[in-house]
Amino acid sequence: MSEDQQRRENIIKGHLNFSSFLQMTHPKEIRKDQQPLEESTKTQKETHRKCGQCEVLEPEGVSYKTCSKCQMVFYCSKECQTLHWRRHKPTCPYARRLDRVEKLADALIGDENLFQFLKLAIILTFGLCDAPLLVEPFFAVVPLVVEPEDFFDFARLRGYIGPDLERGPDEKMKGMLQIGGVYPYPKGYLEGEARSATEAAIKASPSAFSPGSTLAVIRFAVVEPYKTDPGPTIDIPVDLSPALMDIAKQAEPFKMFSNSMMVFWDKAMGSFNCTEYINMTIRRDFTDQLAMRRNMTTEDEQIIRDFGTESSRGEEESFASKTMKLRMQTEQIYQQLLNQEPTIQPLTSQI
Repeated sequence: MSEDQQRRENIIKGHLNFSSFLQMTHPKEIRKDQQPLEESTKTQKETHRKCGQCEVLEPEGVSYKTCSKCQMVFYCSKECQTLHWRRHKPTCPYARRLDRVEKLADALIGDENLFQFLKLAIILTFGLCDAPLLVEPFFAVVPLVVEPEDFFDFARLRGYIGPDLERGPDEKMKGMLQIGGVYPYPKGYLEGEARSATEAAIKASPSAFSPGSTLAVIRFAVVEPYKTDPGPTIDIPVDLSPALMDIAKQAEPFKMFSNSMMVFWDKAMGSFNCTEYINMTIRRDFTDQLAMRRNMTTEDEQIIRDFGTESSRGEEESFASKTMKLRMQTEQIYQQLLNQEPTIQPLTSQI
């Protein structure tokens, strides 16, 4: 690296230090001890196991075998697994990705505070404060991405600073769940499907939905590299209560704070600021009480490294690029990088 490149990298590292010490709070945030998700999700996932071939339910005290590739399909015997393979083979890779989006979504909706601000983001995205309550349930798309927990690693993947010389060649980069905003489907699209999903959810658990609430379906989607559409998805019906509508109408601002500069400033309550609050809360959870830390996969690194490069290859802009570029324009932590040029080639994955 030349002397000029080293000087520029040192300047960028100074900016990254400022971003790494940012905090974000809100008067309506819910503060309480985080309950681990393992027991609740474990019970839910293990009570409905059945053989993928013969569909016999797993007896108490017996553990069915799982597909070693996707870990999503269960079998009562080796014979059933062999017979089922021809049907399961085409969907096996998709099943593994679907398992990942389910685990990421479980972690997010398992935290009452973060889930509240996700619902507020939906209310603000669809302008429900200024409009009559929607008669029909609707879909809201929420992209999920795993991003480096160390902001310096994000800069390394993008080529702003050099590689971490202390990381071994086989050591996986540490990541964390981040959400890419809230996006509506085109008006009227999938309304019937949203209605069916909410009706089934209310029938299964009526106490989970408040009378007089607006109903919506959150479609969580794992962002994948190079694809123009969202990746594997799962749907979670939710209610947007009058109490949440009131919080959105009051529009109390978020408080931003920089430990490094010891300064405060306000950020208005808007849809993207609600999702920024979620992302920053996860980022500041250094002990992983929220259970949203993950090892990054090769695909996760590809998304960070390659977003925004499609035009140079003559390709259509990917869903990942649209999501990440908008986040960089709206979230405070990225502002220090927007006017910087990469000093080196983006970091190649070592996983």
